[in-house]
Amino acid sequence: MRPSPGSCARVFELLRSQKLQANQLVEFFTDGAAVLRSLTSYLSAESTHILDWFHLTMRLTVLQQYALGFAQVNAVGGKALQDGLTSIKWHLGHGNAERALEKIWDLDDDLATH
Repeated sequence: MRPSPGSCARVFELLRSQKLQANQLVEFFTDGAAVLRSLTSYLSAESTHILDWFHLTMRLTVLQQYALGFAQVNAVGGKALQDGLTSIKWHLGHGNAERALEKIWDLDDDLATH
């Protein structure tokens, strides 16, 4: 999904009014919607998209609900999934994003097998 031309223009004008330079690094904190990711890339090639903490926590909560359901079918796998999610949240909460990302990739690999 592509952002509307009007929204692009409004955000671009706001950034320009703040003296945004063409090659300036920009960080956008968003809710992760695809249209916002597209908008941030469109507005600045040097942009970094960051999922805000609230929406990241919401996604982890949904995964925790999935893990509870999965544990009803596969107790060992469900427990491992719950432990992995707890570890991810702990690492994120303690500022160790690199280790949390490693845990996320591990979890992704584990889920691919199920």
